[in-house]
Amino acid sequence: MKKELLKFKDINVCTKLDVNMLNLQSVLLSKVNGYKAVYENCDNFSSLENSLADTYKHVLERVYRSIGIDLLGLTKNQKKFLLMYENQ
Repeated sequence: MKKELLKFKDINVCTKLDVNMLNLQSVLLSKVNGYKAVYENCDNFSSLENSLADTYKHVLERVYRSIGIDLLGLTKNQKKFLLMYENQ
């Protein structure tokens, strides 16, 4: 699961898969929500949910950095605008 999500941190891979800034978050959230639906009855679901959320944020952070967006300089509201703190 994590490996599948992490491939989207590379914009070259995204481009090959016709994933762009307009649909990247939708693609990631669809995958995250699909995994959550499949594994919702597992004993370690909360751990899995946290791991998926962390991976989602990591991918977005890497993509933003790769196109020159300095996340450290952004306000909480700006990060929220970029969906960096969206509840998955």
